[in-house]
Amino acid sequence: MTAPDASTSARTWLLRGVGAVVALGTLALVWRTVGGDATVSALRRARGALPWVLALEALIVAVNGMALRALYRAAGRPAPEGPLWRAVFIGHLAAVTLPAGRLIAEGWKASRMAPFTGAPVAAAAAVGLQAAALYANAVAAVVTVIAVLLRCGWTTPTFAVMAFGVGMIGLATALAVSGRVELGRRLGGRMEAVREAGPAFDSAFNTVASRLHAAVAWESLGRALQCLQLVLLRDALGAAVSAVDGLATYGLLLTGAALGDLLPAQLGATDAALAL
Repeated sequence: MTAPDASTSARTWLLRGVGAVVALGTLALVWRTVGGDATVSALRRARGALPWVLALEALIVAVNGMALRALYRAAGRPAPEGPLWRAVFIGHLAAVTLPAGRLIAEGWKASRMAPFTGAPVAAAAAVGLQAAALYANAVAAVVTVIAVLLRCGWTTPTFAVMAFGVGMIGLATALAVSGRVELGRRLGGRMEAVREAGPAFDSAFNTVASRLHAAVAWESLGRALQCLQLVLLRDALGAAVSAVDGLATYGLLLTGAALGDLLPAQLGATDAALAL
Protein backbone atom coordinates (compact mmCIF):
# COMPACT_ATOMS: atom_id res chain seq x y z
CA MET A 1 0.00 0.00 0.00
CA THR A 2 1.43 3.35 -0.99
CA ALA A 3 1.42 6.33 1.34
CA PRO A 4 -0.89 9.22 0.41
CA ASP A 5 0.87 12.10 -1.32
CA ALA A 6 1.11 15.60 0.14
CA SER A 7 -1.71 16.99 -2.03
CA THR A 8 -4.12 14.26 -0.87
CA SER A 9 -3.24 14.88 2.78
CA ALA A 10 -3.65 18.63 2.36
CA ARG A 11 -7.03 18.13 0.68
CA THR A 12 -8.16 15.85 3.50
CA TRP A 13 -7.19 18.36 6.16
CA LEU A 14 -8.86 21.16 4.19
CA LEU A 15 -12.13 19.22 4.01
CA ARG A 16 -11.92 18.47 7.73
CA GLY A 17 -11.32 22.13 8.46
CA VAL A 18 -14.29 23.21 6.35
CA GLY A 19 -16.47 20.61 8.07
CA ALA A 20 -15.39 21.84 11.50
CA VAL A 21 -16.10 25.48 10.58
CA VAL A 22 -19.55 24.60 9.21
CA ALA A 23 -20.35 22.49 12.26
CA LEU A 24 -19.29 25.10 14.79
CA GLY A 25 -20.99 27.86 12.79
CA THR A 26 -24.27 25.97 12.73
CA LEU A 27 -24.01 25.25 16.45
CA ALA A 28 -23.32 28.93 17.17
CA LEU A 29 -26.30 29.95 15.03
CA VAL A 30 -28.60 27.58 16.92
CA TRP A 31 -27.22 28.83 20.25
CA ARG A 32 -27.88 32.43 19.21
CA THR A 33 -31.37 31.65 17.90
CA VAL A 34 -32.46 29.68 20.95
CA GLY A 35 -30.63 31.91 23.40
CA GLY A 36 -27.58 31.24 25.54
CA ASP A 37 -29.40 31.69 28.86
CA ALA A 38 -32.19 29.35 27.79
CA THR A 39 -29.66 26.74 26.67
CA VAL A 40 -27.70 26.84 29.94
CA SER A 41 -30.94 26.72 31.94
CA ALA A 42 -32.08 23.67 29.95
CA LEU A 43 -28.79 21.88 30.58
CA ARG A 44 -29.16 22.47 34.30
CA ARG A 45 -32.71 21.12 34.33
CA ALA A 46 -31.68 18.04 32.35
CA ARG A 47 -28.77 17.04 34.59
CA GLY A 48 -30.98 14.77 36.72
CA ALA A 49 -31.82 12.66 33.66
CA LEU A 50 -28.23 12.35 32.42
CA PRO A 51 -27.31 9.22 34.48
CA TRP A 52 -30.30 7.41 32.97
CA VAL A 53 -29.44 8.67 29.50
CA LEU A 54 -25.86 7.40 29.90
CA ALA A 55 -27.14 4.03 31.15
CA LEU A 56 -29.32 3.76 28.04
CA GLU A 57 -26.32 4.69 25.90
CA ALA A 58 -24.44 1.74 27.38
CA LEU A 59 -27.36 -0.51 26.44
CA ILE A 60 -27.29 0.89 22.90
CA VAL A 61 -23.61 -0.07 22.61
CA ALA A 62 -24.46 -3.55 23.91
CA VAL A 63 -27.29 -3.93 21.39
CA ASN A 64 -24.94 -2.98 18.54
CA GLY A 65 -22.50 -5.60 19.77
CA MET A 66 -25.22 -8.26 19.87
CA ALA A 67 -26.15 -7.45 16.28
CA LEU A 68 -22.55 -7.88 15.12
CA ARG A 69 -22.21 -11.04 17.21
CA ALA A 70 -25.27 -12.53 15.50
CA LEU A 71 -23.75 -11.94 12.07
CA TYR A 72 -20.45 -13.60 12.99
CA ARG A 73 -22.35 -16.59 14.34
CA ALA A 74 -24.40 -16.75 11.14
CA ALA A 75 -21.15 -17.01 9.18
CA GLY A 76 -20.03 -19.89 11.40
CA ARG A 77 -17.12 -17.85 12.77
CA PRO A 78 -18.09 -16.74 16.29
CA ALA A 79 -15.75 -14.01 17.46
CA PRO A 80 -13.95 -14.09 20.85
CA GLU A 81 -15.88 -11.99 23.34
CA GLY A 82 -13.04 -9.78 24.60
CA PRO A 83 -11.81 -8.45 21.24
CA LEU A 84 -15.38 -8.18 19.96
CA TRP A 85 -16.61 -5.95 22.76
CA ARG A 86 -13.46 -3.80 22.73
CA ALA A 87 -13.92 -3.23 19.01
CA VAL A 88 -17.61 -2.42 19.49
CA PHE A 89 -16.90 0.10 22.25
CA ILE A 90 -14.14 1.92 20.37
CA GLY A 91 -16.22 1.78 17.19
CA HIS A 92 -19.08 3.47 19.02
CA LEU A 93 -16.80 6.32 20.04
CA ALA A 94 -15.78 6.76 16.40
CA ALA A 95 -19.40 6.61 15.24
CA VAL A 96 -20.50 9.51 17.46
CA THR A 97 -17.46 11.76 17.08
CA LEU A 98 -16.04 11.43 13.54
CA PRO A 99 -17.46 12.59 10.20
CA ALA A 100 -19.16 9.63 8.48
CA GLY A 101 -18.59 7.98 11.85
CA ARG A 102 -20.71 4.86 11.36
CA LEU A 103 -18.87 3.94 8.17
CA ILE A 104 -15.49 4.44 9.84
CA ALA A 105 -16.65 2.48 12.90
CA GLU A 106 -17.62 -0.57 10.85
CA GLY A 107 -14.26 -0.47 9.07
CA TRP A 108 -12.49 -0.30 12.42
CA LYS A 109 -14.42 -3.28 13.80
CA ALA A 110 -13.69 -5.33 10.69
CA SER A 111 -9.96 -4.58 10.85
CA ARG A 112 -9.81 -5.53 14.53
CA MET A 113 -11.80 -8.75 14.12
CA ALA A 114 -10.17 -9.95 10.88
CA PRO A 115 -7.36 -11.85 12.70
CA PHE A 116 -9.99 -13.87 14.59
CA THR A 117 -12.66 -14.44 11.94
CA GLY A 118 -10.80 -13.99 8.67
CA ALA A 119 -10.87 -10.85 6.55
CA PRO A 120 -13.73 -11.93 4.22
CA VAL A 121 -16.04 -12.77 7.14
CA ALA A 122 -15.10 -9.58 9.01
CA ALA A 123 -15.79 -7.48 5.91
CA ALA A 124 -19.07 -9.30 5.24
CA ALA A 125 -20.21 -8.75 8.83
CA ALA A 126 -19.30 -5.06 8.58
CA VAL A 127 -21.36 -4.60 5.42
CA GLY A 128 -24.20 -6.64 6.92
CA LEU A 129 -24.25 -4.58 10.10
CA GLN A 130 -24.26 -1.36 8.08
CA ALA A 131 -27.25 -2.68 6.10
CA ALA A 132 -29.00 -3.68 9.33
CA ALA A 133 -28.45 -0.20 10.78
CA LEU A 134 -29.89 1.41 7.65
CA TYR A 135 -32.94 -0.86 7.74
CA ALA A 136 -33.42 -0.02 11.43
CA ASN A 137 -33.28 3.68 10.53
CA ALA A 138 -35.89 3.06 7.84
CA VAL A 139 -38.17 1.32 10.36
CA ALA A 140 -37.73 4.25 12.74
CA ALA A 141 -38.51 6.72 9.95
CA VAL A 142 -41.71 4.89 8.98
CA VAL A 143 -42.89 4.92 12.60
CA THR A 144 -41.84 8.47 13.42
CA VAL A 145 -43.03 10.19 10.23
CA ILE A 146 -46.63 9.64 11.35
CA ALA A 147 -45.87 11.47 14.60
CA VAL A 148 -44.06 14.25 12.74
CA LEU A 149 -47.05 14.59 10.40
CA LEU A 150 -49.44 14.87 13.34
CA ARG A 151 -47.31 17.59 14.95
CA CYS A 152 -46.05 19.48 11.88
CA GLY A 153 -48.59 18.76 9.16
CA TRP A 154 -47.52 18.61 5.52
CA THR A 155 -44.48 20.84 6.04
CA THR A 156 -40.74 20.65 5.40
CA PRO A 157 -39.92 18.54 8.51
CA THR A 158 -42.44 15.89 7.45
CA PHE A 159 -41.12 15.69 3.91
CA ALA A 160 -37.54 15.58 5.25
CA VAL A 161 -38.29 12.54 7.45
CA MET A 162 -40.07 10.88 4.52
CA ALA A 163 -37.05 11.43 2.27
CA PHE A 164 -34.80 10.11 5.02
CA GLY A 165 -36.83 6.89 5.24
CA VAL A 166 -36.80 6.35 1.47
CA GLY A 167 -33.05 6.96 1.36
CA MET A 168 -32.41 4.49 4.18
CA ILE A 169 -34.44 1.77 2.46
CA GLY A 170 -32.60 2.32 -0.83
CA LEU A 171 -29.13 2.27 0.72
CA ALA A 172 -29.88 -0.75 2.92
CA THR A 173 -31.26 -2.74 -0.01
CA ALA A 174 -28.23 -1.88 -2.13
CA LEU A 175 -25.93 -3.22 0.59
CA ALA A 176 -28.09 -6.26 1.29
CA VAL A 177 -27.91 -7.48 -2.33
CA SER A 178 -24.17 -6.87 -2.72
CA GLY A 179 -23.46 -10.56 -2.24
CA ARG A 180 -26.03 -11.65 -4.80
CA VAL A 181 -24.53 -9.43 -7.49
CA GLU A 182 -21.08 -10.81 -6.61
CA LEU A 183 -19.70 -7.44 -5.61
CA GLY A 184 -16.48 -8.99 -4.35
CA ARG A 185 -15.80 -10.80 -7.61
CA ARG A 186 -16.59 -7.68 -9.64
CA LEU A 187 -14.26 -5.54 -7.53
CA GLY A 188 -11.61 -8.23 -7.75
CA GLY A 189 -11.75 -7.96 -11.51
CA ARG A 190 -10.81 -4.30 -11.27
CA MET A 191 -8.62 -4.15 -8.17
CA GLU A 192 -5.63 -6.41 -7.67
CA ALA A 193 -5.70 -5.94 -3.89
CA VAL A 194 -9.08 -7.70 -3.50
CA ARG A 195 -8.86 -10.20 -6.37
CA GLU A 196 -8.25 -13.22 -4.16
CA ALA A 197 -10.56 -12.18 -1.32
CA GLY A 198 -13.48 -11.06 -3.52
CA PRO A 199 -15.17 -14.46 -4.05
CA ALA A 200 -14.62 -15.35 -0.38
CA PHE A 201 -16.37 -12.11 0.62
CA ASP A 202 -19.34 -12.94 -1.64
CA SER A 203 -19.66 -16.39 -0.10
CA ALA A 204 -19.38 -15.04 3.45
CA PHE A 205 -21.85 -12.23 2.85
CA ASN A 206 -24.48 -14.53 1.36
CA THR A 207 -24.24 -16.59 4.55
CA VAL A 208 -24.37 -13.50 6.76
CA ALA A 209 -27.38 -12.15 4.86
CA SER A 210 -29.39 -15.20 5.90
CA ARG A 211 -29.41 -13.84 9.45
CA LEU A 212 -29.69 -10.18 8.61
CA HIS A 213 -33.15 -10.05 10.19
CA ALA A 214 -31.62 -10.80 13.61
CA ALA A 215 -29.21 -7.89 13.28
CA VAL A 216 -32.05 -5.62 12.11
CA ALA A 217 -34.05 -6.60 15.21
CA TRP A 218 -31.13 -5.74 17.52
CA GLU A 219 -30.48 -2.44 15.75
CA SER A 220 -34.19 -1.55 15.87
CA LEU A 221 -34.11 -2.14 19.63
CA GLY A 222 -31.24 0.33 19.74
CA ARG A 223 -33.39 2.93 17.97
CA ALA A 224 -36.14 2.38 20.54
CA LEU A 225 -33.62 2.99 23.33
CA GLN A 226 -32.51 6.21 21.64
CA CYS A 227 -36.12 7.36 21.49
CA LEU A 228 -36.48 6.59 25.20
CA GLN A 229 -33.44 8.79 25.86
CA LEU A 230 -35.23 11.70 24.22
CA VAL A 231 -38.40 11.06 26.19
CA LEU A 232 -36.41 11.19 29.44
CA LEU A 233 -34.75 14.44 28.41
CA ARG A 234 -38.06 15.98 27.35
CA ASP A 235 -39.56 15.03 30.72
CA ALA A 236 -36.56 16.52 32.57
CA LEU A 237 -37.02 19.77 30.62
CA GLY A 238 -40.71 19.95 31.42
CA ALA A 239 -41.81 19.31 27.82
CA ALA A 240 -44.63 17.04 26.69
CA VAL A 241 -43.83 13.34 27.04
CA SER A 242 -46.59 11.77 24.99
CA ALA A 243 -45.77 8.99 22.55
CA VAL A 244 -46.48 11.28 19.59
CA ASP A 245 -44.15 14.02 20.86
CA GLY A 246 -41.36 11.58 21.67
CA LEU A 247 -41.56 9.87 18.28
CA ALA A 248 -41.73 13.17 16.41
CA THR A 249 -38.64 14.44 18.21
CA TYR A 250 -36.78 11.23 17.43
CA GLY A 251 -37.72 11.38 13.76
CA LEU A 252 -36.29 14.87 13.50
CA LEU A 253 -33.15 13.82 15.40
CA LEU A 254 -32.46 10.91 13.02
CA THR A 255 -33.00 13.10 9.97
CA GLY A 256 -30.75 15.85 11.31
CA ALA A 257 -28.06 13.29 12.13
CA ALA A 258 -28.20 11.91 8.58
CA LEU A 259 -27.92 15.39 7.06
CA GLY A 260 -24.99 16.22 9.31
CA ASP A 261 -23.16 12.92 9.00
CA LEU A 262 -20.19 14.58 7.31
CA LEU A 263 -19.72 17.07 10.14
CA PRO A 264 -17.44 16.28 13.11
CA ALA A 265 -19.61 14.77 15.87
CA GLN A 266 -22.62 15.99 13.83
CA LEU A 267 -22.16 19.31 15.61
CA GLY A 268 -24.97 21.72 14.79
CA ALA A 269 -26.95 19.30 12.58
CA THR A 270 -29.01 17.54 15.24
CA ASP A 271 -29.22 20.77 17.21
CA ALA A 272 -30.68 22.59 14.21
CA ALA A 273 -33.16 19.80 13.50
CA LEU A 274 -34.42 19.69 17.08
CA ALA A 275 -34.57 23.50 17.31
CA LEU A 276 -36.69 23.47 14.15
